[in-house]
This record gives sequence, C-alpha cells and structure tokens, in this order.
Amino acid sequence: MKLIPARFMIARARASGYLSTGGHIVETTSGTFGLALAMIAAAQGYRLTLISADTLIDRTLRCRLELLGARLEVVDDPDGSGAQSRRLERLQAVREKDAGTFWPAQYDNPDNCYAYGRLAEWFVRQVGQVDCLVGCAGSGGSLCGTAAILREVFPELVVIAVDTPPVCSSGHQSWPRKFGQ
Repeated sequence: MKLIPARFMIARARASGYLSTGGHIVETTSGTFGLALAMIAAAQGYRLTLISADTLIDRTLRCRLELLGARLEVVDDPDGSGAQSRRLERLQAVREKDAGTFWPAQYDNPDNCYAYGRLAEWFVRQVGQVDCLVGCAGSGGSLCGTAAILREVFPELVVIAVDTPPVCSSGHQSWPRKFGQ
C-alpha cells in the first residue's frame, strides 16, 4: 500500500527538481513506508537513509531494508512511544550533512494523500457505492487521501480509522509493541 505514495512522492520530487538522478533520500519511518522507499530506491538507483526507533524495527524488517541497500539508523526508544522527536532530530542532522538530500516528509507532505486518488477511483469502479471505509491511521495518508476523493462522490461516507501502538495518533494511551510473540 505504501508503494502508492512513495512512488508518487518520488516522481513529483524528480519532476520538480528536488531529487536528482542517483540522489539521496532520507525519511523517518516505523517500517512500511520505509520499505516502500527502499524498494523504489533500489530499483531507481537512489541512496536511502531511514531513521527509526528500536521498538519499531524488528530483525526481519531490518534485514529486508538492508538487503535492499537502505542505510538504517535506529534511535533508542526507552519509553516505547516511537521516539518521533529523536527520529526527527537525527533526520535533520543527516539533511544538514548532505544539503542535496530529499525528505519525502510523509507525515506533512500533501502528496501522501493525493497519491490515493487512483485507489479511490478503483474502489468506485470495482464496488460501486461506498458507504464505509475502514483503514489504518499511521501517517493518515492512505485513509485520508482515499476518503477525501470518495467523499467527493459519496458525501455521507463513514470513515473508521484503526491505529496500532505505539503510533496511536488519537491521543489514547499506547503500549510497547512485542515482536515475535
């Protein structure tokens, strides 16, 4: 699913001159968007640095990212919250060191939502009337982008967001993830 916005953001960055051939991409990730970026970077010849937290990246995902050629920097997350502020601090340090680095900024980039226009169109072609959309919250891009387009056609659409700990964006208490259990 994250290949949709990753591909869209990289194409837009290339077209606008923010990312050059063989350039460097850096992003903070809890995993899935980083994996999508790693696949695109490997296929298109970009250097990629991903910043995550030790509570978010398990051994299997780490191996997959590294096999795709991504450089992974992992910050400590002693309270199990996802360490987003520490991740962003590290990301800024990488960007300062390499001024030509492109940051997709998945959490703030409107292209994250816009990328899902085709998915919304596909839903309508395949299903017809869409009354309810259930999706993961994460960065909000896939759910919000798809819902925004669908609401243009179906204004009464009900949207249900599901989130996983420790990335709870709704303000509810989160708890640490447990890998391999």
